[in-house]
Amino acid sequence: MSTTELIVCTTCGYSDRDASGRTRGEQLQRSLARAFEAEDGAVEVRGAKCFMACGRGCNVHVRAPGKMGYLVGDLDPNNEDSVATFVDYLAKYRETDTGVVPYKEWPEGIGRHFICRVPPHDPPQD
Repeated sequence: MSTTELIVCTTCGYSDRDASGRTRGEQLQRSLARAFEAEDGAVEVRGAKCFMACGRGCNVHVRAPGKMGYLVGDLDPNNEDSVATFVDYLAKYRETDTGVVPYKEWPEGIGRHFICRVPPHDPPQD
């Protein structure tokens, strides 16, 4: 199984920082890194600045080689249910060959979090 990348917008919620100065996006990145630390590199969590979806923050771009990618938003790093719903969805995403999880298998509540999907990048054929 290939590595699944979670790229978290670290500037989401830049004006709403925790006591240690982390943005809500940085808090989400930290929560997801903890959630997947036992995956032995099968899920890579990293940050990037501004996905330009500020009205739907906090945002995560989910992608894996050869699979459909998704921008998932409205995730609350301080709500265990929000993070758990995303973690449940990601488990189903990783089981697919295409990245498309059938609607009937979506965890309850995940549908309202999708912002867009991104076709897989296929290398040019020689």
